[in-house]
Amino acid sequence: MRYQNKNFRSQKKRVQEPKQDIKLKKAPKCDIHSAAPCFSGECGLCADCCRTHDSSKLEERERRYKDMSKIMGKNLIEEYREVYNKRMNTWAKNKGYTDPFLYGYAKEKVKVNDETYSLCKKVHSDVCDDPYCRALYTTTDEYTQKTRYSKYPIYTSDSRNIKLCGVCIDRM
Repeated sequence: MRYQNKNFRSQKKRVQEPKQDIKLKKAPKCDIHSAAPCFSGECGLCADCCRTHDSSKLEERERRYKDMSKIMGKNLIEEYREVYNKRMNTWAKNKGYTDPFLYGYAKEKVKVNDETYSLCKKVHSDVCDDPYCRALYTTTDEYTQKTRYSKYPIYTSDSRNIKLCGVCIDRM
C-alpha cells in the first residue's frame, strides 16, 4: 500500500507543475496602431482580424477612419450622411457653387488663425480631412467617390498637408 501511495504522490506532483509567472508571459504581438486583439476573431477592427501588422501613416489613417465608421455603425453613418448632404447643398446654394470650375461666390482663400486655405479650382481626388467626412467617404460606394466627391469644394492649407471641405471650413 505504501508503494501505491508513493506512486500516486509522484503522479500528482507531475500534474501540478509550477505555473508560469505572469510576468514571464508575453502579450501577443500586434500593430500599435490597431485595436487590441479580440476574442472572437470577427471584430474587423484588430490587427488579427484585419491581417495588417505593419502599415504606413497614410494607411494607418485610412484604417482609423474605417474603424471609426464601424464603431459608429451603419444607422449613425447614414444619419450623419443625411445631415452632411443637407449642409453641403445649403453651402453650395448660398455660395452659388456647382463644381470646381463654377465656384460662384465661394471664397478663393480663407484665413483661419494664421493659416490660409485655398479653394481647389479643378476636378480632384482630394477628400476632407475631418474624421466624420472621412468616415462618410470610406463608407460610400466607389462610383459616388469618383463622381460626387471629386467636385466637392475642397480647401487646401498653404502651410500644412490638410484639406477641408466647404462645410468644415465654415465651421472653423
